[in-house]
Amino acid sequence: MRLKSTALAFGLVACGTGKIELGDTGYAGLDTGVGTSDACPRLELSDKSIQWAGTAAGTPSFQTLKLTNFCVGEGALDVVVALSSEVFQVDQTTALAEPGESVLLTLAFNPSDYDLHEEVLLLTTNETGSPSYTIALTGRAQADMDGDGFEAVVAGGEDCDDANPDAYPGAEEVWYDGVD
Repeated sequence: MRLKSTALAFGLVACGTGKIELGDTGYAGLDTGVGTSDACPRLELSDKSIQWAGTAAGTPSFQTLKLTNFCVGEGALDVVVALSSEVFQVDQTTALAEPGESVLLTLAFNPSDYDLHEEVLLLTTNETGSPSYTIALTGRAQADMDGDGFEAVVAGGEDCDDANPDAYPGAEEVWYDGVD
């Protein structure tokens, strides 16, 4: 009998939803529980942080953040979105989700340099107590876009053609191929 209850407990843990709930403390008896809540509205986020990698400088790259009103009953989730950045942008400054519905925010990262960029996306909701949530945004343009091991000249490296992995400092010269 002891083996069966251990196996059942393991099965319940192993078959979790895979979602991180903001009310989940990891301590029994202290969190709001798993599953849809009756209290409306209630925000659930798809991510607590978003990272961009492999982005070319001067070329925007996009990711989405899913906001879910994770409740049953009545009470629309109202979210005010704040982001103060020139490198990161968001497609909307407010979002509204009815109970059980989700809204996608599209976030853009458009670096003009090769520095590490870090910003915070702030979400304020109409939940009880008007809580705020922060989403960490980080990104850096990739300095070696062709993967030849040499960074582009514009990134401070020596690769004069970072779109061609066969053109790099020290590469064997092929006469009359039109590539320097």
